[in-house]
Amino acid sequence: MYLHFDSKFALLAAVTEKMRLETHEAAGRLAELLIDGDKADVRQWVEWALNWYVRNRLIAQAAQEAELSEDKPSELLQNYLECLEPWVETWPLTARTEARMRFELCRLQMHNYMWGNSHALFGDQDLAVELFTEIWWNTLKAPQLPCER
Repeated sequence: MYLHFDSKFALLAAVTEKMRLETHEAAGRLAELLIDGDKADVRQWVEWALNWYVRNRLIAQAAQEAELSEDKPSELLQNYLECLEPWVETWPLTARTEARMRFELCRLQMHNYMWGNSHALFGDQDLAVELFTEIWWNTLKAPQLPCER
């Protein structure tokens, strides 16, 4: 196996290529929805994302473990943030780092909920979709700039 791959991370990167492409497209869709969509659009995205975690749980956890063993920043997160840049640019220049951090905190919250045991503890996917939609919409919607007179 290691004749073809130089590390566990390289092997899992090859195995999870389709999954990474899905998340890349999902980040782009999220950026569009946060710019031009409404709360119902974000709700559909959140529902898709929670189902994505369910479908990909085991392989994604293995990929994350391998990525954590590498001594470098997360490529997946960097790619996600790059896809979200059109949305970040809707924020005031002085708040763009805050926008990125807001996204990361929302992502981590969903990640921990789905990959921990919380989703099994509560078991109500519809309620989770509603709550995550509310949290993400209120946290990630760009602030309105004051009207100039």
